Amino acid sequence: MMRNILIAVAVLLSFPAFAGEAEIRQVLKVKYPNVRVDGVQPAPLAGLYEVRLQTQEGPQIIYTDAQANFIIDGSIVDAKSGRNLTEERLRKITAIEFSALPLDLAVKVQRGNGKRLLAMFTDPYCPDCRRLE
Repeated sequence: MMRNILIAVAVLLSFPAFAGEAEIRQVLKVKYPNVRVDGVQPAPLAGLYEVRLQTQEGPQIIYTDAQANFIIDGSIVDAKSGRNLTEERLRKITAIEFSALPLDLAVKVQRGNGKRLLAMFTDPYCPDCRRLE
């Protein structure tokens, strides 16, 4: 049992992400005081960290090194597949789970048998939203 605990502690201590996370957060907090850092984790590229930010424009992903000496504001694209890994990650972290919506508080309109659901978000005090309705 004690051996398993020691192995688990050794594995946790071997991750450089934990050592760099606090430093990255601190540097970004000083450099960009109006931006909230939602998370820091290793990026798909060795030596880089993905930093999830909440800005006035919405969620954003940037990349940095362990000391936050360099900031990369752009996309990581897998050259073999052509997949934009940054865009995929941003979609994943901003996705809203449909089953988590408070449908019991929603105004419901049923067309047909009601098997399919469509969630529409609107503001009754917004003139553009009212025109769209």
